[in-house]
Amino acid sequence: MLKALFMERKKAMSNLRDVGTYTGSLLEIESGVSSNDTPFIFTKWELEDGSEARIYTYFSDLSWDKAEQKMDGIGFNGDFENPDCTVTETELKCTHRTYEGEDKEQWEFASWGGAQIDPLNKNDAKALNAQWKKTHKAKEKAGAKKKASPPKKSPPARKTPPKKSKKTPDEAREDAWEALITNPDNSSVDDEDMANLWEETIGKVHGDKEEADFTADDWKEVEKACAVF
Repeated sequence: MLKALFMERKKAMSNLRDVGTYTGSLLEIESGVSSNDTPFIFTKWELEDGSEARIYTYFSDLSWDKAEQKMDGIGFNGDFENPDCTVTETELKCTHRTYEGEDKEQWEFASWGGAQIDPLNKNDAKALNAQWKKTHKAKEKAGAKKKASPPKKSPPARKTPPKKSKKTPDEAREDAWEALITNPDNSSVDDEDMANLWEETIGKVHGDKEEADFTADDWKEVEKACAVF
């Protein structure tokens, strides 16, 4: 049974394109709305081998900043009725993920929101290497000469730190969302699935309770659930 499942998954994986970066030429761009009423911009790209890649960029209240950075990267005109963009060829990144037991391709813009890093030249790198070795050798020598000694007097009792002011429900909600999207297990989850995962997590923790009635402590429980997914 296990062997059969392994072979079935291996066959499914063989139909996926390799993980990596591809050059895509824009074929289509349009706006739409998902089944849970989240608006999105859909783009379809033709790859060098003639196959196609599709990217959905969702504009929920919580993912707006992230989506805006992606769209800025392709020169989106900001018109959701008649969407268009100035970039017609760009680099796309393909990864693999498993969702509901099925292996799928995950496509994303390769460099959205990322800053270009200029490499160090060789001379600067050598100078930094020398400085690092020099400062560390000096610290090692100083540490070898100086021996630790116990304090002459008993240290004063540590005071209990003051309690931090309690967060508002809205602030606690943002913390819970941050825990979900920064969870390494969710790094390849797209915006729509992330929104669905968010709703599922809230439901598991608090059932049918309305979000408007959540306290900061209620959101703290959701945050804990999001962090251990």
